[in-house]
Amino acid sequence: MVVYSFYIFDRHAECIYKRRWLPRPTSTGSKPPRPTSDSAALSNGLPKSNPASNQSLTAEDDAKLIFGTVFSLRNMVRKLGGDDDNFVCYRTSQYKLHYYETPTNIKFVMLTDTKSGSMQLALQQIYVNLYVEYVVKNPLAPVEHPGGLGVNNELFEESLEQFVVYPSTFQWVMHLSKILDNLFVFCRETSKQDFLTSVESRPIYAQPAKQSYHPGDYGV
Repeated sequence: MVVYSFYIFDRHAECIYKRRWLPRPTSTGSKPPRPTSDSAALSNGLPKSNPASNQSLTAEDDAKLIFGTVFSLRNMVRKLGGDDDNFVCYRTSQYKLHYYETPTNIKFVMLTDTKSGSMQLALQQIYVNLYVEYVVKNPLAPVEHPGGLGVNNELFEESLEQFVVYPSTFQWVMHLSKILDNLFVFCRETSKQDFLTSVESRPIYAQPAKQSYHPGDYGV
């Protein structure tokens, strides 16, 4: 499994932390844009475009694009499935985006390759064991992040790097996440009638009869 990038957004839609390990792959099957001369662009009233600047997005632009996509999909899921339905991930032909939102509206986003499973457990572990321990409980860390003031905590960054890059910890969490996913699918596919049938088919063991107490039996 490959992890491309990781983002944290606060409740004001500000990106307070971003970390990129590998660039997100782009689609290679799309056709290149048709070249346009400067005179044609000026005659049509269109500004000159630089292909190099259009193809390469900055970190801030990438974070805004990701949050806009997540925000739209989250609202769409809640409108279609109700307030109790949550958006967790979406997948394209090139990457997979995983989303986790805390009760305090802190949003964690991770981009991986398409072969990865659910990352809900991993994002929850990052929030509970890393973000809360090193950022929330830090008395020097600001409670709010106005103007995009990001998380600047060396312990948090080192722990996140070890959690994602170090194979044993991260792969163990992923293995546990796959087990939980398979268990969830099994419980969902197993109908209530099948469960009741399996319970009814179990042998019923006869319970020993209760013995009545008579004082004369014991010489009383």
